[in-house]
Amino acid sequence: MVDSLPILNYIPERFASWKREASTLYEDTLRLFRSHVDDVYREVKSGSDVNCFAKTILENKDKYGLTNDEATFLAGAMYGAGSDTVSVHHRLEMLTP
Repeated sequence: MVDSLPILNYIPERFASWKREASTLYEDTLRLFRSHVDDVYREVKSGSDVNCFAKTILENKDKYGLTNDEATFLAGAMYGAGSDTVSVHHRLEMLTP
């Protein structure tokens, strides 16, 4: 909605409950994604041969000018897309006789 009506960006947060909700959702999502990316980071630091998208993002974030949060969201988006795909696949398998 704010993308369609940029004037909404100027409404103070105390009058815009959606801003508080969006901020909370952002922080919760970042915390979840960061926990997964931190696991990959620890594996790489320990010398494990991790071969995944999150590792590639961590290795190349500076090359593409990504902040830590942007890299974390990019990795998290792929994690979410993969889990959604698997979930749908499992549901479809259950429907197929």
